Formats: sequence, C-alpha cells, structure tokens
Amino acid sequence: MHPVTRTFNALAVLMVMGLSLTANAHASEADWTIGSETLTELSLAEESVSVAGGSFVLSLPKGTIECKTATGSGAILKGGPENLKFSLLECVLSGLAACKVSKTINLEAKANWILAGGNVYEKVEPQKEGGALATIEFSGAECALGSLKLVGTVAAAISLEDLEEQSLKFSTEISKNVNQALKEAGKSELGLFLGPTKMAVSVSGTLSTKLSGKENAGEEFAFALSSKLCEVASGDNVCPVNKNFGMGTAFALANEVKIKASFNDGTANQTFVCDNSAMSGTLSQNSGDPMLIGSLTAFTFTNCGVCVLETTASSTTPYSVEFKSGGIENNVHRGLMRVRFPRFKVKCNGGAVCEYQADHMTFLSFGGAPATIKRGWYPVIRVAGPCIGLLELEKEGGGDFSYKFTSPASGTLYPSF
Repeated sequence: MHPVTRTFNALAVLMVMGLSLTANAHASEADWTIGSETLTELSLAEESVSVAGGSFVLSLPKGTIECKTATGSGAILKGGPENLKFSLLECVLSGLAACKVSKTINLEAKANWILAGGNVYEKVEPQKEGGALATIEFSGAECALGSLKLVGTVAAAISLEDLEEQSLKFSTEISKNVNQALKEAGKSELGLFLGPTKMAVSVSGTLSTKLSGKENAGEEFAFALSSKLCEVASGDNVCPVNKNFGMGTAFALANEVKIKASFNDGTANQTFVCDNSAMSGTLSQNSGDPMLIGSLTAFTFTNCGVCVLETTASSTTPYSVEFKSGGIENNVHRGLMRVRFPRFKVKCNGGAVCEYQADHMTFLSFGGAPATIKRGWYPVIRVAGPCIGLLELEKEGGGDFSYKFTSPASGTLYPSF
C-alpha cells in the first residue's frame, strides 16, 4: 500500500453503515479480519500479535502504581477472543510511604467482546478461570502488603476499523460508562480487586497490538461482529426474523451535496464541481457474516461542467463493497461502508487525461430513515497520465460529502447484527 494512501486510510476511524448490535449476541458471531478475510476464511485458528504500551497506571484506594512502558505478545483467536501475555515495566508505587512495588508486573489475560450501551468493548479477565491477572509484589520493612493477587475483570475500548495497530484503551471513564450500561441492562458489573480484602483497583493506559505472524506481520486487521442489513428499525436492536436482506438484494445511493474535485493536469491546477453522483450494486452474500460483502456495479459523477470525472475499471470489477458493523452512538446506528480499489479518470477542457486509484475508500454511515453514508476530504494517488500530485475529492464549501440510500425503499434500509 502506498504510504500516502495508508496515512489517509487511518483517518477513516469509525466510518459507518448504520449497523446495530443484537443484545443477545454470542462470541461465535464475531471474528477477526485480516484485510477483507476472516481468520475462519483464512483457515487460521489464531494469529500472533506483539504487545506494546506507554504509561500504565493502577490506582489503589490509598496509592498509585505507575509503570512507564508495557511489552509482550499474544494471539487473536478464531471466533473473536484474544490472549495476551505482557509485562508492565519500570513500575513505581506512590502514596504508601512504607511500601515499594516490584519494578516489573507480569500479566496473563484473555479478552472477549461484550456489548454495553450498544457499543462493543473487550472484557479483559484472567486466562485461567478463577485465576489471577497478576501477582503484585510489595516490599518494605514496615510494609504489611506482601504478595497480592490482582483478580476480576475490566473493560477496554476497541476500534472496529482496519488498522495496522489496534489498541485496547483503559480508563476510569470507560469502566464507569460500561458498568452503568451493564447495570441498566440488568447484567453484572465488572471490577478489578487486589488481595484478600478485595481492594478496588482502577486502570488507565493503552495497550497496542500488531500482527507479528510470518505471513501477516504489518497487515491491517480488525475485530468484526456479524453483520446484517435489516429492512426495519427495531427498538431492541434485533433484526426481526426474515427481515434482513440477503444475497442478490439491490441497493442504490444518491448524493445529497455537490462534490468538488481538484487535481493538477501537469500544466495547471484544475478545480470543478459535480452536481450529481450515485452508486448502485448488489449484495453478493447472505447477511450474518462479520464482513457483509457486496458488488458496486456503478459509481457515477455527472454535471461536472467542462470537466469529466468518472470511475473506471480496476483490479476488481465491479468494485467490491464491504459493510461492517460499528455499534450505536447517541441512539444512532453506525457502521462502515468501504469500496475496494476505486479508480477515477479526470479530464478538463481537452487537457491531459489522468487516472487515480486508492486501495479503499471508506464512508462514515448512519442508520435512519433512510440510512446515509458520508466522508470528508479524500485524496487519491495518480497511477497514469502526466498529472502532478493527488486527486482530491470533497464537498463544495468544505465538510462531508454524503449519499442517501434510495433503495431498498427509502427509510427501510437499517443495517443490524
């Protein structure tokens, strides 16, 4: 992947297609994806990851343990779980004058997804049932703590976007929000505790993971729950039986705003506005997989004045489209729609013809009546012609350029797990 493309792909965080979460989902409905394929499709039981992190803080009732860095390894497993074995390094205890803490704290954890407040998190807990995440050693002539086990569970925020580096983010705010949502849903809250007196422990910090297996090191990967395109909105976020769209369903979108295109044809900067744009395609598989795949058979731009902007044949024709779930935010369903390898041809006033291509183009999308997709400024790399620099696409006047679903019938396309 071209480095410029990779840089701007990373800006597509939490880009969506209005996907909601079922309250009764199970871990079997999730998997990890590498590129556009799941571990199951890749015939991998697991893939190894490296673990790293910066400052990591364990807050006790009367003291704080701060560790400068984290390092370790682990694996993402088919079906969604993750195993991690890592060490917190250069740890220092403050707030308890009589005690010191060992400079290294070793942890073994497993993580699996949970739903809380309509969003996806990872629940981190000991690898062995009834075991401990870590044993923390305290010392000092007048220190009465000794060797204490860290037990219990804690939630971490995760991304659902394909990235080279995936993060588990811990904070008191994340824990508070998750426990509030679990409590409202009548489910058990999460909590970490230290020692036989069960001192409450809160955690803040970020662990970053990268693929480290021989075949996939450095590749983008993501966590994905099963996805469905649902034809009705449901208050409990469950797609009713026989109400999800399946293989062969046609879909279409039309732009809601004018799209500005800018490029340099090798002699001068060219900027023009297209009044209309549209997409249409079909689903090429049934709902229920972590990445719902479709084919984009048309992606058009019209009324562009004296210039021409069109999509052309690429290595994938018609273009592959991926729909992926992203949870609920402020009661709005969100997810992802990604077009693979879009290729554009531009020409103005009889000038040079140039072609540009991206490895993927990802849209932020929202379920509703009807569902919409949107994204901000987007640069595409030149692959043919004498042009200089990038082709840049954006809304006229700035902001997001957006499309609205026009079929299936307006207001009924409601993606759901």
